Amino acid sequence: MKIHSSSRFTALSSVNQQRFRTKLVNCKKKTTLLSWYALYLFVTCVGIFCESCSPRETKEEETAPSFQIVVDTRLKPSSQPLPRYQDGAPRPLATLTDKSGKQVDFVENELLVELATESELNAFLAKWRGTVLAVDRPKTVGIDASPTYLIRVQTEVADISKLKNNLSGLNTNGGSDIRVSSEAAMRLIAMGAETAITGKPVGINFLTTSDGFQDENLVEAPAFPNPGGDAKHQIINESGALVENWSPNPFNWTYMKSGGNFDIGVTSAWKVLERVGAFKNKVKIAVIDGGFGSGEDFPTPYEFNKASFAALDPTGPNENECTGGAVCRWHGWNVVNAAMGQVNNGIGAAGPAGPVGKLLAIRRSADIFNNLQSITLALFSGANIINMSFTARVPAILTWAIIPYNLATLRAHGAGKLLFASAGNDGEDINEEDCFIICWESAWWAPAENGGVIAVGAMKADVPFRRNNSNYGDEELDIWGPGSLWVGRDYDDNLPHVFTATSAASPYVAGVAALIWAANPGLDNEGVERILYETAHQGKSGQVERWPNAYSAVIRALGGTPPQITIGVQPTLQFGSCEMTFDFSANVVDPDNGPPQVTWTSDISGPLGSGNFLTRSLPDGTHHITATAMDGIGLTTSSNEIVLTVANAFKALMPRVEIISLTNHQTFTSNQTVTLEVGGLDPNKALGGLVASNVRWVSSRDGELGMGQRIFRTLTPGAHYIYVYYTGICGGTADDFRLIQITEKVLDGPPNMSITTPITNDIVVRANENGEGCLRVAGFGYDEEDHDFATIEWWETNRNDLQWKVLSFDQNTTVCLKLGPNATATTHEIRLRGKDKFGHTAYSAPLRVTVLPGLH
Repeated sequence: MKIHSSSRFTALSSVNQQRFRTKLVNCKKKTTLLSWYALYLFVTCVGIFCESCSPRETKEEETAPSFQIVVDTRLKPSSQPLPRYQDGAPRPLATLTDKSGKQVDFVENELLVELATESELNAFLAKWRGTVLAVDRPKTVGIDASPTYLIRVQTEVADISKLKNNLSGLNTNGGSDIRVSSEAAMRLIAMGAETAITGKPVGINFLTTSDGFQDENLVEAPAFPNPGGDAKHQIINESGALVENWSPNPFNWTYMKSGGNFDIGVTSAWKVLERVGAFKNKVKIAVIDGGFGSGEDFPTPYEFNKASFAALDPTGPNENECTGGAVCRWHGWNVVNAAMGQVNNGIGAAGPAGPVGKLLAIRRSADIFNNLQSITLALFSGANIINMSFTARVPAILTWAIIPYNLATLRAHGAGKLLFASAGNDGEDINEEDCFIICWESAWWAPAENGGVIAVGAMKADVPFRRNNSNYGDEELDIWGPGSLWVGRDYDDNLPHVFTATSAASPYVAGVAALIWAANPGLDNEGVERILYETAHQGKSGQVERWPNAYSAVIRALGGTPPQITIGVQPTLQFGSCEMTFDFSANVVDPDNGPPQVTWTSDISGPLGSGNFLTRSLPDGTHHITATAMDGIGLTTSSNEIVLTVANAFKALMPRVEIISLTNHQTFTSNQTVTLEVGGLDPNKALGGLVASNVRWVSSRDGELGMGQRIFRTLTPGAHYIYVYYTGICGGTADDFRLIQITEKVLDGPPNMSITTPITNDIVVRANENGEGCLRVAGFGYDEEDHDFATIEWWETNRNDLQWKVLSFDQNTTVCLKLGPNATATTHEIRLRGKDKFGHTAYSAPLRVTVLPGLH
């Protein structure tokens, strides 16, 4: 079953049902039992003539085919230098363009070639004085195909006299002139064409660009005042109107929720998948990109890798340019967030595959051979889905030079993978044609037009219409995704911000595909793609052709709408009897095939019974209680989990106690009266609170101190562990302790100083742009002898090597602590100092605060 609208897809074998993309123009053919060699010859005929072909409307006037290559030294490559291989030799870049004016860079002296035998390799190296730089071996991942070699050649040995005839032979429908930046570049094309005409898959090492924009270019309209933030951190449409401000809840986001203009329903799909327990069905997504950063908000655990020796540090910034030469240092970070930012973790932003995605982050360099190696690495690592948010536009007469890359994507699809690629952000028709009697496509956009790849365009921020800068095409663009997404903070922007264009749309749709696969792991890649297309919204009245409906797709993958069940378990206690039973209740809804049958289970006791309501006792232990609801067609949903700790049934509700009159390390004198007071709850006591006669106090130094909820004692000098023990009405026990110090008696001791805010110790804060971490503090002091509050003198830090030690003279205040120069972390100890009316001073116990570098 052909599930792709493009006429480039044709079935090669009824056995494996693989799809392959050809350069046909309005021709639909079915070919059987083609070898890879035959496939190569087939796809290099750019626009095979057939009687049923009819020229389409084109933007270009009819012009006679031409195969002229002109050296124009005014052309300059715009890409950054590529990483070098182990021999350290530079990799010179060149560029070329056609009448469109769009440039594509490439390595001036490197060819990709697929060779079957060692003798073929040796002959190729000898002819072109070549050196093997790297090799990609598909057989290591179970694909029966010959290795593809990256070979540095000596271009001066090329015979350019054959170039025009070779290009004409490789492009039977026609072509147009191109200009190249150097003589060596023209000679490299001549070497490739001379090899291609013999039937060998050969390619030029073109460079791709990431299909995104740097953050400063995300919002192309004027600032829109609103209470939620500035324009940089808003989704704004192309007319400058506000679409939405940042909200931490994905259920509010235009492109994630059910209903609204997009009605994609990712959040509704999450709810269904959670109900059926499908979040455990992880789908591995390989993101081939650059600039992944620290991995904050990535699925854990995740894998970092790089495609070859020549790829850069996986966590470092992206060295590849984005559309229009824009800088996009953390492009990979944003792409991963768009696909599978984690859900409900309090940081970052969420992507469709957040609950089910398992990440393989593959750091690429810009050249196509490295991208080809990335695909093989994704296969080797067991990825189910591959996302590629980058493009290269290759003029028509050089489409033969993409064949090795095309074969790699075809084979990956044949191996059961789903491949997604951004269509590009040039606002161009990727099916645009040149015509002279017959028609041929003007260019090949790789990898979007590659075989086995799902090409994704970008919609506007608020409606399902084409984003102005998104590429488009009736035949080769397969599906559309949202063109403006929220992503989490990165090293260039410390706030959630907007990530746009086809670089965002492609991973988003890949994330929806992951939800389908998680819903039904038994599907193959063709099955997932079929559901993605068949459930998609179909555009009308100027809308894009189709865009995902995640909720409908997940329901289709599951086979129907599963029931929804929420449970509760409540203890029932008769005060005084200490007998405990539990009331079990289930709220069940099924829109399709109800009423569902409910069954209850404990991980200790096993089956507990059936029905929407149940009352029974439980044996000792910590029980994890769940229920399942099964509808009339067998769809089963798991409920939420209730955890119950049962201690001999009557001890199920344990008492809680806390010493509230002491803090650890507090100091008293031996002539001070120490207040020992405990708070808490005995849930089996009818009126709440504690039974005072059941409270027992013990000192590690002085022994038994007495009984009662509040008692007063003087203690002997030395360190004391003060313990409180409580026995509840039904036998449950609880305890707490504090460590205090008793010093020799004094006539008038200092006040007791305490820090009350923050309530915990060992605080971590991040530095602001001034290199300071700030926090709110408060405290007080009390003099037992004088029965009076102490006077607050000041707050101070022990790091007077970094700043003035006195931080503030106020009782409730904000203090700011310096981060050390070039430090990864700086720890301060803060104390509150006070004095009584006789001038006796004292310090509180220290508050430890660690300052970390900021994320700005």
